[in-house]
Amino acid sequence: MTQNFAQENLDGLATGCTGNQAGELTKDEVAAYFRVTKRTVTNWVRQLGLPCVKISRRTVRFKASAVKQWEAGLSSQSRRC
Repeated sequence: MTQNFAQENLDGLATGCTGNQAGELTKDEVAAYFRVTKRTVTNWVRQLGLPCVKISRRTVRFKASAVKQWEAGLSSQSRRC
C-alpha cells in the first residue's frame, strides 16, 4: 500500500504545476516523496548516484522517470542480499 501511495505521489509531482518543465522535480519534492531531508537527497546524489541535472551552482532538478529507475535499482539490489 505504501508503494502505491509513493508511486502516485511521484506521478502527481511530476505532472503537477510546480513552475518547472513537465516531469522535473525539485530537491524539496524528491525529499518529500522519499520522506527524507534535503540533505539526505544531496547525500544520495553524491554517494549513491541519484541522477540529477545541475541548473546552476546551487540548483538541481530531477527527472521523475530517472528517480523511478534509480529507486527500482536500489530495491532490486537490496533483494539480492
